[in-house]
Amino acid sequence: MRSSRNGQRDISHEVSTLKQIPQNRTDEEFDHEIKADTDHAQLLIQVGPGTKSLEEAREIIEETGIHITEMTPLSSHWILLKLDVKDMRNIAFRLIENGFSNIKGMNARNPKI
Repeated sequence: MRSSRNGQRDISHEVSTLKQIPQNRTDEEFDHEIKADTDHAQLLIQVGPGTKSLEEAREIIEETGIHITEMTPLSSHWILLKLDVKDMRNIAFRLIENGFSNIKGMNARNPKI
């Protein structure tokens, strides 16, 4: 991630990448692409026209002291966020409280022994 002059992370590249992804995919079509991670919780959120923005989500998440370690656009309106925590529930609740309505989450999973 690049930093802007005011110290905020510049996500313009991620936003422009979202515009290049085909728009006709549904969240069910890429559920199989989301792999469990042993160290990071993940959130799949809907962003874009008619919904909340990626920038709004990033601000809400980072206000809690949690950082986004990776952003993966899965369609023009869906983005997968990998977080630097193992439990995503509090962040999902905060996003819902702030108007995000389409969210799926997965906590970090312990590896099978």
